[in-house]
Amino acid sequence: AGLSLSINPTTPESTGIMLEIAKSKQIVENKELRKTAWLAFGTMVHRLEVQPQQKAETIQLKREYARQLLSGVGQKESDEEKMLYLKAIGNAGLEDTVDRLQE
Repeated sequence: AGLSLSINPTTPESTGIMLEIAKSKQIVENKELRKTAWLAFGTMVHRLEVQPQQKAETIQLKREYARQLLSGVGQKESDEEKMLYLKAIGNAGLEDTVDRLQE
């Protein structure tokens, strides 16, 4: 079972909603849904369209999303959880997370 992602264009609003879904109690309690939601969120971050008039805002938003994803790779998380967040980071294609992951 997977979540088909056909939100075009991906907007800051729809990406924010997906983040809320991924962090919701119902999703957190279900391993498969949690995996699907976080991977979908990563994909949406990658697809987030940068409009010329909102470029600075979108870049800042992507940084915040990177912070959210990186927090899942913390020491308290299981290896399985860390792998989920690493896959979501990969889906997001956030280049500035590479340096932070190497730390």
